[in-house]
Amino acid sequence: MFQSQLSVIMRAAEAYAEGDDNGLINSAIASMYADGNVSFIISAAYPIPLHLFSPRLRSFLLEDKDKLGATDIWNIISSRDSIIKMITATEMDRTAAESLSSMLHKHFPLDANNELNMKRKQMIGYMVKIVMELFGYGVYQQRMQISLTNQYKNEERVKNYFATASRYKKIGAQDIENYVAEIENRKTKEVVSDILTMIKDEKTDYQKYYSLNRLETWDKLCKKDN
Repeated sequence: MFQSQLSVIMRAAEAYAEGDDNGLINSAIASMYADGNVSFIISAAYPIPLHLFSPRLRSFLLEDKDKLGATDIWNIISSRDSIIKMITATEMDRTAAESLSSMLHKHFPLDANNELNMKRKQMIGYMVKIVMELFGYGVYQQRMQISLTNQYKNEERVKNYFATASRYKKIGAQDIENYVAEIENRKTKEVVSDILTMIKDEKTDYQKYYSLNRLETWDKLCKKDN
């Protein structure tokens, strides 16, 4: 189900299995995280930022040839609030991307340049896919139609940033077993199983840091401001 849909985990597993020194990724880290505050580290055993195993995402973040605002958009999509929204939408059988629609309209409004709009939407869709994978969700259905009509006749038509988007599903133990069974290289098989299981069980360093299930009551929020 997810074999052809994972964008970074297989690349990461193959690199770790082969002992690749990942010079390109290390160069990207030096450029993007000069302050040393590196995101999406799995564990001490897997110390390279998981999202940077995607050459396409690295290109967006380092080059942004089409001037799409890639870094700012990535910061929005990979924020804790956005991830919670996307997972909540997924749990309600909605597409993840549509949960970000109002925020994207605010910060990156669509304009008359349809080509630019399309490129930005495609980039956003790919970034959403990467983030969802990092948190244990694989593509379940692609190009799902997003409703643009409002249930209240007298109100304005609802405007969504996307006409279609992907729907995701949580990757479970059986999915991991099925996925790993198709891998021939023994070491790669072990690494893939280890990484996917850590993500499924929410035991990666970055998942602990994001702590998506943490409840923050009013008194805790107030203490943060004091």
